[in-house]
Amino acid sequence: MKNISFLKNSILNKPFFTIMLFGMVILLSACSGARQAGSWPSVSATDSHVYVTFSTDVVSLDVDNQEEAWRFAGEGRVEFYSPPLVVPEEETVYLADFGRNGSLLTGGGLIVSMYALEDGTTNPPNTRWVKEDVTDGRIVAGLHLDEDVIFTGSSNNRIIAVSRSTGELIWEATTENAIWSAPAKLGDTVYVTSIDRNIYALDAADGSEKWTHTLNGAGAGSAVLSADGERVYAGSFGNEIIALSAADGSDIWKAQASDWVWGAPVEVDGILVYGDISGNVFAVDAATGSSLWQASVNESIVGDIVVDGDTILVASGNVETQVGHITAFSTAGDELWDTKTTAHIQTSPVVMGDSNRAVLVYGDIDNDIALGVDVVDTSDGSIIWTWTLAEAEAAQ
Repeated sequence: MKNISFLKNSILNKPFFTIMLFGMVILLSACSGARQAGSWPSVSATDSHVYVTFSTDVVSLDVDNQEEAWRFAGEGRVEFYSPPLVVPEEETVYLADFGRNGSLLTGGGLIVSMYALEDGTTNPPNTRWVKEDVTDGRIVAGLHLDEDVIFTGSSNNRIIAVSRSTGELIWEATTENAIWSAPAKLGDTVYVTSIDRNIYALDAADGSEKWTHTLNGAGAGSAVLSADGERVYAGSFGNEIIALSAADGSDIWKAQASDWVWGAPVEVDGILVYGDISGNVFAVDAATGSSLWQASVNESIVGDIVVDGDTILVASGNVETQVGHITAFSTAGDELWDTKTTAHIQTSPVVMGDSNRAVLVYGDIDNDIALGVDVVDTSDGSIIWTWTLAEAEAAQ
């Protein structure tokens, strides 16, 4: 089974990427014992710590002291693809793994587990609970926590809700294809996009469908809710972004891109900002969809657009040249700064609370790029600290 990195390696070759996109859906649905994840790291952060998943490693970094806090590995060298869900107030990190093959004793098949780890206590961290057989599909989507329920999606065409305290399944809903994006929740409704070209609105209590809206292309980025809760935004591989009524899924407006919109947009000060894989950045009026400004960055945009205060942050990368950038814009569309990163970036930047810092993660086994993190000062783009797994292991 091919490594998941083949998907991002083909971004520069659109016809090939189109074929391989659907090939990946099949691969993610398979239960082969061959290695499948490991080339696309994910990251989460708090005010002071960064949490990274990459291949078999989950690492916590203490940014203030510039040191590794702890490292965790699942049983049987299982791999992790989904970003950690960090809950600082309860000192817990929730994880979902990429699955492993069961034995004859367990009946075979794919075993996908979720974990709750005690953060900041020991190295490796203590485990609060582990729940096996959460679902029979690989989890690559992010986890969304709301009160006592964790929502996520999987490659077996499922949206699932599990107990925060035990990992036990509460409900599952069926889609027509895989879920790559983290769900969003508002009130009693969960919203999630799918590779099947639909956005789903589900009852948070039991997973029953409230409405479904067909997109113009596959949806790989998360749905985003407007600040007033009236609209839900979703990008697609149909070269557009749409705004729907959060209440009933009816169309409000559509705005075009020049290429596939992979990552999620962001709303700031009444403006919706989104990017496409050709490196274009667009800003539209969040209420009407009318164009406000357009800019561009150096490389392909695959991750989400994020904001730190009123500074818009865009990460971009080129697998072919192994070059990455993070670029900052004002809400008026002026470029504030641009920083070349240590390696190419194919994930979303993550803002570290109110600390005026953002973190970028990189790593690619196929191209011999070790797992690494750049911590960036969002006021001027300077790199405060760079950490790599290879250097950390060499120092041990």
